[in-house]
Amino acid sequence: MALSLDAKPDPQRTAEACRLLIQAYAVDPRHVDWSDVQQALSEALAAFDLPQDYFDIAAQASADQPEDGAVP
Repeated sequence: MALSLDAKPDPQRTAEACRLLIQAYAVDPRHVDWSDVQQALSEALAAFDLPQDYFDIAAQASADQPEDGAVP
């Protein structure tokens, strides 16, 4: 499975992720509860059928690339 944001997301899960994120900020935009943002992010990853550790995988892949962008 290729990890990519190019896939068409699940519209119901996408809408739920947006709802959760908006709700997190609507309660008090100056004091957003990080766990609410993480819940929205988890739903967004699921909408794209990505694993929950997607950002760790992407960060590792980025770290493995040479700084000049050249392919080794």
